[in-house]
Amino acid sequence: LRAPRAFATFGLIYLPVAAVIALLGGLVANLPILGDLLDTAGSDSGTSFVLALLAGSVPHLIALVVVTAMMATYVDRVDADPSMTPVDAAKRAWAHRRALGSGLLRAAAIVFVLLITVVGAPWAIWSLVRYQFLPHAVMLEGLDGKHALKRSAELVRGRWWHTALMVALVNLVVGATALVVGLLLLVLFSGIPLWAFSAIVSLVVGFVVPVTALALTYLYGDAVAVEQDLEPAEHLAVAGR
Repeated sequence: LRAPRAFATFGLIYLPVAAVIALLGGLVANLPILGDLLDTAGSDSGTSFVLALLAGSVPHLIALVVVTAMMATYVDRVDADPSMTPVDAAKRAWAHRRALGSGLLRAAAIVFVLLITVVGAPWAIWSLVRYQFLPHAVMLEGLDGKHALKRSAELVRGRWWHTALMVALVNLVVGATALVVGLLLLVLFSGIPLWAFSAIVSLVVGFVVPVTALALTYLYGDAVAVEQDLEPAEHLAVAGR
């Protein structure tokens, strides 16, 4: 929070990333094969519900991974290199795009298969929490996608509930912020166009997301410090070592 301009920049980066991914998701949803699957599933089926849920959350998730990867790099290097900028962090994240992408696709496939069965939903949530440190393992430890997921699971082992609670809290902040802003807009500007309503809510969420990315980065540093049996004062300093 010492660099509000950097936070604002990360928030602005989140918006186009989420928008592009949502657009691609809409295009994919109109492909013949997936369209047939949705028609077969029906509007009242569990499969249709799961697909709708994923369609709404996937753009946010992918954009959050991208912003978190940049935030992790920025936090890790800014003290040693005060000239570090969000653009530099974005370039480093782009350089690791294959590892981030492969890890995210692998994690998404696992979670999707578990969710689509409905009965596997608890294991999907369990896996989702275990993979929270994917961007940190890639950016700060130089691992590829497969090994980054394994590393993330190692850090969460024995701390699943702690990690799940913290992740839920920071994401609750994002959701609550969007809800409050949305309600205020509806109350104060009842005739606001839908496009303006969506744009304003997305803009506000975009500026809250960097706080989520920062919290996840600190949570990663805490997990590494606990693993290495360091003192609490060293927890944040360990990120990236």
